[in-house]
Amino acid sequence: GLAIDGVGGGVTSTLKAAVVAPPSKPGFAADYHFAQVSRGGGIDWRSSCANFASAAALVAADDGMALREADGSAVVRLWASGAGEAMSVTLPATDAPPVAIAGVRGEAPPLRVEFELGGHALLPTGRPEEEGLRLGD
Repeated sequence: GLAIDGVGGGVTSTLKAAVVAPPSKPGFAADYHFAQVSRGGGIDWRSSCANFASAAALVAADDGMALREADGSAVVRLWASGAGEAMSVTLPATDAPPVAIAGVRGEAPPLRVEFELGGHALLPTGRPEEEGLRLGD
């Protein structure tokens, strides 16, 4: 696997950017605009990224868009504008024990990112496996 310290190293998976803005919809702490930049220079604003949503939630909390509890924890609702998705990111309490992720250097308190499906199926047919299904059906 590829591990990097930063963004924009020229590999497709690292050409990403995000913008955090005040919320455009009620019930959200902030709008999260994610950009996947192609190597040819195009920008796709129609998707989202859970890693960048974590960063966006931290920015929203640090900028006062989301209120932290007395223990430092918070649930930050983000509107992923390009994807048209609602997301909730749970920030840990300041004294939360750190965790390690295999293949990632260091440890940190865990963040939890949840995509709020809002009645949409996670899988197109609602089933994890299909037999005899052709594209376009």
